[in-house]
Amino acid sequence: MSDYFELLEKLRQQEIDEFVVEVNDFTAFHKIWQTYQYQNQIKGEAARGGKITYRRSL
Repeated sequence: MSDYFELLEKLRQQEIDEFVVEVNDFTAFHKIWQTYQYQNQIKGEAARGGKITYRRSL
C-alpha cells in the first residue's frame, strides 16, 4: 500500500505529475482524501476497471 498523503503532497508541490489509485486501494486512499486540506488543487479521473488517476488541477 502507498503513502497516499505523501503522494498527494508531492502532486500538489509538483514533484510528480500524477499517480494512480487501484480499485482495491481506494478505501485506504479515501480515508486520507477525506481530511486532505488541498482537495480543490487535485483532480481525479476515473477509468474503466476502477482505476483513478489523480493530477494537479490547473
